[in-house]
Amino acid sequence: MGIPGVSVIMDFTLDKYRDLAAAILSSGYTVVTVENYLKEITEEKCGKVCVLRHDIDRLPGNAVEMAEVEQAAGIRSTYYFRSTKAVFRPRLVRAINGMGHEIGYHYETLAKTQGDHAAAYRLFRRELAQIRAVCRVTTVCPHGRPFSRWDSRELWLHHDFEEDDLVGDALLSIDYSRTVYLTETGRSWDSGKFNIRDRVQSGLHASVRTTDDVICFVRENNGPIAVQVHPERWASSPTAFALSFVRDWLANSLKYVIVTARRRRTASL
Repeated sequence: MGIPGVSVIMDFTLDKYRDLAAAILSSGYTVVTVENYLKEITEEKCGKVCVLRHDIDRLPGNAVEMAEVEQAAGIRSTYYFRSTKAVFRPRLVRAINGMGHEIGYHYETLAKTQGDHAAAYRLFRRELAQIRAVCRVTTVCPHGRPFSRWDSRELWLHHDFEEDDLVGDALLSIDYSRTVYLTETGRSWDSGKFNIRDRVQSGLHASVRTTDDVICFVRENNGPIAVQVHPERWASSPTAFALSFVRDWLANSLKYVIVTARRRRTASL
């Protein structure tokens, strides 16, 4: 009691994602990968552009299903893979890349090395090389690791993307002051309470909670948007939906405890 849950409505299904993808396209948006956005979208060209990315935290098979939905719709997007045994599956990475999607590296090396910057950068280069042995990689994106005290974005306080032939970082390199950022972190598109690290500095916001709200928003909006989606959350069957719901409820409950504890510590200072 008192621990927020997540909505039980039949949102976050693969069918609902098809509806979202169709709405983005029918609303006149051009969907681009992170690499293309950073290389080609200037301020003069940033009208109805949607930069679409996926963070593969777990269940890479779900990512393949989502990639197939996008391929059928004529969409190319970016898929960021963690370098863990359960997620980095070369056969699946190649399958998604073969559909025309960009592959990126979802790094978390400061968390893995307990804040040791030198070790974190060495690990970053090793894991990046591991993914590059499978396919081309030019952009990266941090994995938030909400239960870790270390924020892997701080790696770039001491290094530059050019050192590793990278175009940029999906969270750090996009100008979000002119781009609305939409993410379903925490199983809600308005995920402030449960979004500990997947945040950007922006004065632009959308009043949305469900995917249907997002669909309405993109139909009315005329400016650039960045959409971040976790394929593990989007179920293709009732059983998968139930498992996804329970997993998100448990994660949100733990995040609630963490956020509440931090607020109490701050208030006591």
